[in-house]
Amino acid sequence: MQSKKCTEEIRNEINLIDELFHSHKLLFKKIKIKEPDQIEISAIATVLHSFYNGIENIFKRIARRIDNKVPCTEYWHQELLEQMTTSSEMRKAVISNDLFQKLCLYLGFRHFFRYSYSFQFKWPKMKDLVLELTEVYSLFKEELDIFISDLKN
Repeated sequence: MQSKKCTEEIRNEINLIDELFHSHKLLFKKIKIKEPDQIEISAIATVLHSFYNGIENIFKRIARRIDNKVPCTEYWHQELLEQMTTSSEMRKAVISNDLFQKLCLYLGFRHFFRYSYSFQFKWPKMKDLVLELTEVYSLFKEELDIFISDLKN
C-alpha cells in the first residue's frame, strides 16, 4: 500500500516538474539563440531551484514512505541525495552514481540560490546546468521509471 501511494505521489511530482519545463519553454528557446539578460537569468535560476526542489520532494516521499527514514541533520539535503544511491531491505537504489554526481551540482546551485541575491546569479556559472537540464531530467525519469517498476514487483 505504501509503495502504491508513493508511486502516485512521485507521478504527481513528475507532472509538476513537466509543467515547470513547459511553462518556461519559450525562455529556454530564447537562451539558445541569445545570452540571457539579468531578468532572464533570475527566471532561469528560479527554474533550476524549482527543478531540484521537485527532485528532492520525490526523494523525501521515497525516504518517508519506503525507507521510513528521512535525514534530519543540518546536512539532510546531501544525506537524502546520498540515501537514494544505496539500496535497502525495502528497495533497490533509486539513482545511479552517475546521476548522483550530476544532481550534486543542482543541489549546490539550490544552496547558492537560497542564500544569494538575484543580482549575484551569473550566466557563465549557470550555463552548463541550464544546457544540461533536459538531459539530466530525462536520465532522472528513466532511472525513476526503473525504480517504480522494481517497487511494483
